[in-house]
Amino acid sequence: MKRILLMAVVALLLFACNNNTDKSDAANPAPAQAPVILKASLASTKCLPCGDMELEEGAIADTMTVDGKTYGFCSAECKQAFAANPAQFLTQP
Repeated sequence: MKRILLMAVVALLLFACNNNTDKSDAANPAPAQAPVILKASLASTKCLPCGDMELEEGAIADTMTVDGKTYGFCSAECKQAFAANPAQFLTQP
């Protein structure tokens, strides 16, 4: 009887150990990294709302496509300004 009880306790402990996996990765997945936007893929290497500010590869905050051309921005604010009136920035010399 003691042997059966001992085997049951061992089996229970083994079962409990196998099911005690760390689920912290599943509950808190690592944040996805934003893809790096390459300057070569943009219609302009400058942030148009900022004027002459040259965009830095790896620091391009966002993009927007207008008439099939993709424009990059240094910040969300610059993208908003561009989105409000793209023609204003696209007709500048």
